[in-house]
Amino acid sequence: LAEREIYGDDHYYMTLFENAESLIAQTKAGKGTALLDAKASSLTFYQHGAWALHALRQEIGDADFKLSVRTYLKEYAGRNVTTDDFLKIVSNTSGKDMTDFKNRWLTNTQFPSAEALVLLRKSIFMEQYFQLAARSISTFDEAFNSYKETLRSPINELLVEEMISQLILHKKNDRIIELYKEAAATGNVK
Repeated sequence: LAEREIYGDDHYYMTLFENAESLIAQTKAGKGTALLDAKASSLTFYQHGAWALHALRQEIGDADFKLSVRTYLKEYAGRNVTTDDFLKIVSNTSGKDMTDFKNRWLTNTQFPSAEALVLLRKSIFMEQYFQLAARSISTFDEAFNSYKETLRSPINELLVEEMISQLILHKKNDRIIELYKEAAATGNVK
């Protein structure tokens, strides 16, 4: 949330997406662990943990999330606590049963990728990113209008970066050079 405040929503959602990809790869490799497993990897503790908090915030709403955290910190200040202590506060604050949430996000050894995708797609930026990313399997002619749209104001640097990464997949031609020039004109050196 600190990065979101500093770098903005698009960066926040892109980081969530990149973390989800790493967690999905971990699951596919058979190395997924539950977030509450004391022997879990740092990938699980930090990235999956961040995802679990994001999912919780989406499930109970921002106001109840903030109130739950404040209440939890006040009630348990200086004491040993458990995740269940936190979930009890969340349940009391939001009026929602947290059993299903705990099963999906905290004790499941597999990252809940389908749910993560639903949460990502709530972001207009991520929906635009997914549509552009899908163009990576299109021919240049099929993708050209999407690329031109990506370069229209207001420019989203993350989308332009994705477009540039796709241009190397196509055979060099005058229209590709035109797109590179337009992208360079945005002033984003990266």
